[in-house]
Amino acid sequence: MDSTASVWYSADSSEKVYQIALSKVPGVGCKLFQGLIKSFSSAKDIFRASPRRLSDSFGLTNSIIQSILKEELIADAQASLKQHTKAGIKIILHKDPAYPDALRHIQTPPSLLYYRGNSALLNSKRIVSVVGTRTATAYGKKALYKLIGELSAYEVTIASGLAAGIDVCAHKAAMLNNLPTIAVMAGGLDRIYPAYHTPVVYDILKHGGGVLSEYALEKKPELHHFPARNRIIAGVASATVVIEAGKKSGALITARLANDYDREVFALPGDVGKSYSEGCNNLIKNHQAHLVTDAADIAYMMNWDKPASKEDTKATIVEPLKQLSQEEQRAYSVFTQLREEMHIDEVCSAMRMPYEKASTIMVQLALKNVIEALPGGSYKLKVA
Repeated sequence: MDSTASVWYSADSSEKVYQIALSKVPGVGCKLFQGLIKSFSSAKDIFRASPRRLSDSFGLTNSIIQSILKEELIADAQASLKQHTKAGIKIILHKDPAYPDALRHIQTPPSLLYYRGNSALLNSKRIVSVVGTRTATAYGKKALYKLIGELSAYEVTIASGLAAGIDVCAHKAAMLNNLPTIAVMAGGLDRIYPAYHTPVVYDILKHGGGVLSEYALEKKPELHHFPARNRIIAGVASATVVIEAGKKSGALITARLANDYDREVFALPGDVGKSYSEGCNNLIKNHQAHLVTDAADIAYMMNWDKPASKEDTKATIVEPLKQLSQEEQRAYSVFTQLREEMHIDEVCSAMRMPYEKASTIMVQLALKNVIEALPGGSYKLKVA
């Protein structure tokens, strides 16, 4: 372990304050930030260095040096730390144990991370990022809910960008399937974008997930923040899945970055000639993504084994019909009257119900141990 380990891993408030201050210096981006820390051993040493040393050892411009020398910068950083702590937001330094190890090794890792929620998720072994168009079709949404429903058997964490369309559907599908999910934001954690997804953020936190950003509170999401956010979505995950993307979709930036980071990329094939499928089809055609139709495709490429199945809890269920809603009772009857094992598409047809609504009912029945979710989008009756 190097000589700076005690500073990094203790992440004491003093060093954290100095790193927050350094992140506020105009002209100090992620690359320069890390270079300075490496050269001076700690942020504290940077602020204690003389102007000559700052100039000679790293060739900093005069404007950056003058900013570092401003005493009010440290006071501002102390106030920022207090503000985030009061808001329940963790400020994670690059070498804190909570910093995502996968993200630490990309070309331009964020200098600091701002996080609210269960920080253990950031180093989950199986994080899958799901991205796609903001104008998702019924086909794309159906494929997404099916895929994430199947991924629940592999105990993954779903990451996405909280945008309209595929992103927010990925978060919702994760929660419906009792999977944790991480929303990566392009501004401060108090600047939820789009604002009408604020209830989704509350739900994510309530379900044990988290919200993540490299920007401090009060920082507005600006246009150039979104490609930067995409590198976090790609970098924090071991696999990225693209569900519907146009030729110039921002989701393709995430896919390209994931490939640059040597992560596995998957794409859902779509109708040839449809603009919303052009990006995904091109990824597959150009060997930049694996074709994905179900969770088994991802599990095979990632060499994942499903966790051992839990013992049948049939004996613990008492009078199941009494604990079901009217719609859940109707779905239960479909299984008892037709077949004990059915695919979700068959359930939709039998109940004459949209996929998304039927999938929600299936999740509730599974949570109540009435049915069991099987690979491939099928469900099996557990209580006769």
